[in-house]
Amino acid sequence: VGVRTIERQIESLTALLKDELPESVLMSPRSFESGLVAIADDTPEHTAERLATYDIQVKPISNPDGIRLSVHGFNTEADIRRFLSMYRDIR
Repeated sequence: VGVRTIERQIESLTALLKDELPESVLMSPRSFESGLVAIADDTPEHTAERLATYDIQVKPISNPDGIRLSVHGFNTEADIRRFLSMYRDIR
């Protein structure tokens, strides 16, 4: 597939994710840096546990509180849309 193809896939998916999140919760820069996207969240451990019940894995982070998604080349647009839907439902 090639490294550049994978990088373009990650960039596209993180752009979709960032575009769909409210500016107020996005902790990562809008510009592409990597597949890591941090989202502000007052109860990161609880949010991670709730998402895990839907088989969505995120990492709770602290200082500042939030969750981190790790988007990679094997992820799909459907994965991102599913996360967004579940995240909105539990918020």
